[in-house]
Amino acid sequence: MFVSRSSIFSLTFASVMLISVTPPHAIEIQRDEQRIAANEPVMGNQAYVLSMSEIEGLENAAIDGDGVAAFRLSRYYLMIRLEPQQAIKWMHIAAENNYPPAYYNLAFLMRNDPDAASRRRTRYWLQRAVREAPEASALLAASLLKELDASR
Repeated sequence: MFVSRSSIFSLTFASVMLISVTPPHAIEIQRDEQRIAANEPVMGNQAYVLSMSEIEGLENAAIDGDGVAAFRLSRYYLMIRLEPQQAIKWMHIAAENNYPPAYYNLAFLMRNDPDAASRRRTRYWLQRAVREAPEASALLAASLLKELDASR
């Protein structure tokens, strides 16, 4: 499965666009008993950082059917570890676990795959996103479906 750096950037940008914005002064992130106040400098992807114990717990939950856990793992591997194949693996599990926001994100990750079967699955996940995903994801999915149809 081929994933380009531009795909990673595009997904990162798209997923950040889907996240609701909270005023900076109201944000506090707690990680491993360390508090980071919003007025301290942090990286934009800080919210995706996971500890080893969190990863283990999320992996177990995802394998047991928790779509949110798999989605969080996918974002961690995409935005922190920069491992697109692991990101795709966990996004696929999130989609299989019937987590609607994962439908569009998985299709987006798979959209440039040279394998014909993967491209067909991309269309399947986009069509599911249009029908079942939250409005923002559904709109993005519909737009990407049109783009794929135009490139045929």
